[in-house]
Amino acid sequence: MSRRTTGVIFIAIAAFLYATRYICGTLLTVNSNMNFIGNHEMYVTALDTLGSGLTIFSLLSLVIGAGYLIWADFGGKLREVKKQYDIMEEQYFKPVELRETSPDKKVDGD
Repeated sequence: MSRRTTGVIFIAIAAFLYATRYICGTLLTVNSNMNFIGNHEMYVTALDTLGSGLTIFSLLSLVIGAGYLIWADFGGKLREVKKQYDIMEEQYFKPVELRETSPDKKVDGD
């Protein structure tokens, strides 16, 4: 399974969990009172009764899904940048003892 597919699945799970909270709140309100229409306070109380668990899990799933999508889009580019940095580091940041010197160049002390 690719990273992009995994990211989309996590975002779909986040949408499902987010909608589930409101569907459960509606079911609690309808079951407790037949006069549901226009009773906003009762609906808010039902949502408070459910707690924040579904909201936390939906946000967590959304962040994980967005992370996978970003990783899928920029993962290859980051790998190329790291490879270029490693080449530059190898060329310019070697210790003086390991650098190649040409035989016709004089080194101090010769």
